[in-house]
Amino acid sequence: MKLPRISAYDYIDRFAPQLGLSREAIERAHKFYKALPRNFTQSKSPLFLAAMALYIAAGSAGEKITLDKVARTVGVGISGISKNLKRARQLAARE
Repeated sequence: MKLPRISAYDYIDRFAPQLGLSREAIERAHKFYKALPRNFTQSKSPLFLAAMALYIAAGSAGEKITLDKVARTVGVGISGISKNLKRARQLAARE
């Protein structure tokens, strides 16, 4: 039996309300994720990508949220997010 893969978009929509993010932050998270190149997103889990997008989008929308809170809510490691943040920002800025 083949199960459908849950996308990072679905995870963004699922966890943003739990983090108390505004509609603007959610839209920014979707936009950020969409700007990432395919070769980067294929090598990462959708859950991890959603956590990264939510953290970056919250900061760009002026909403205070810690990396620890995002990681705990989504269920991913802090170190994985922090290691990839700079690279993801650079890649998204190119697109």
